[in-house]
Amino acid sequence: MIKVVLCIIILLFIMLVFNRFKEFKEPFNSEIIQFLDKDSVCLKLKTVNYSYTKLDLQLRHIHSKYHNNIYKYYCDHLLEYSDLEKKLINWVVDGMRERIPKHLQFIINNLKFAKFQNNVDNGYPHTNIDIIFFTESYISNLLYYYNNNDIEQSIKDIGAVIIHEAVHVWQRKDSKAFIDLFTNYWNFEKISKMYNGEWLESLNRYNPDGVDTNWIFKLNKKNIFILSIYKDDARTIGDVNFIGVYVEKNGNKCVIPEESKLYPLSNIKEFNSFFTHLHGNHYHPNEISAEMMSIYYLKIMNLSHKKFENIGYNNMLVWLDKYLKN
Repeated sequence: MIKVVLCIIILLFIMLVFNRFKEFKEPFNSEIIQFLDKDSVCLKLKTVNYSYTKLDLQLRHIHSKYHNNIYKYYCDHLLEYSDLEKKLINWVVDGMRERIPKHLQFIINNLKFAKFQNNVDNGYPHTNIDIIFFTESYISNLLYYYNNNDIEQSIKDIGAVIIHEAVHVWQRKDSKAFIDLFTNYWNFEKISKMYNGEWLESLNRYNPDGVDTNWIFKLNKKNIFILSIYKDDARTIGDVNFIGVYVEKNGNKCVIPEESKLYPLSNIKEFNSFFTHLHGNHYHPNEISAEMMSIYYLKIMNLSHKKFENIGYNNMLVWLDKYLKN
């Protein structure tokens, strides 16, 4: 009897060591692409704090039965990946791997994908935790490129988005590095609260890739609060304006002045002189870095944006060089 118990203990110990070894080794396998099943994704989504406003819930068309448990809405709209969809995503990622220098391939290592029904969040790609979410129709865009063996256009169209979303995962894994980029290379400052801004908060579009909006951009003694807010006649979460508002700063306190004017972000000269030629996904430092990093990768793959540059982009390259050396 003692021998049997001893054998069981030894067996359990071996299994434990094996599993720990797998957990250690897995993050360093550069070719892992995980297509997560619905149940495992739902468990992760249960931990997400969906701080939606009433307007967010309305424009995302989330039924009232889900309002007390938002994650259940997303769980109920998950889908499994088909073999064809897995093949298409592997094809475009492999195409990028062939074109990206080895020391920069970390961005497409250990990718995790989940899939939603087409009606979820306007069909927009996004991330939560360490998972990239696509919809069925979005993935289907790859089929045309695959059938025509057009890997370059597939990378420009879909591969760049995979990189963009992978940067958001990277931001969560190494938030200190990105705070360094935002504050020391891009003139952003993190603030604790924006005073007199409650009316803007109610119009703000929730973004899982940039939940904390308490950032101001500083240049030429001007402080600018940037945001993505819903239009007056918004019908979906795509109906937004990217805006900037000049704010007053006294020490650590930032205040939106009474009767302040909202400007289209494209009309904020300080912002546009620093981030010249950046016209989308530029309303939050998380989005700016994801967008410009995807541009950087398209450039090094010699696919597009060959002449793209601005002050922010050039500063980002200095930051990236430092990051890679650490």
